[in-house]
Amino acid sequence: MKALEFYFDFSSPYGYLASHKVEALAAKHGRTVDWRPMLLGAAFKITGAKPLPEVPVKGDYAKRDFLRSALARNSAERELSWLLSVLIPAPACGRSPCAGCRSPPHRFG
Repeated sequence: MKALEFYFDFSSPYGYLASHKVEALAAKHGRTVDWRPMLLGAAFKITGAKPLPEVPVKGDYAKRDFLRSALARNSAERELSWLLSVLIPAPACGRSPCAGCRSPPHRFG
């Protein structure tokens, strides 16, 4: 049976999260995984596209969806901390959003 081709770039939160599920998905269907690393930055340069966080409206939604996807996956705290550090700039209080800050919710982006 043909291998499942998995194209990924770990700079993509979706690629990172999917990488944790692809082996089980392939096994469920009696397949192996053919891991295909790629550079999204190069693809964006060739196509003229932008990373989701830089696209108006889509970017705000994507930042929230990245977090929601990580939480739905029951990510370990360190994985969630990594994701938050990549997606959310430090708040004005100077504490990271995952450091237990009790101030009002920090806005994304």
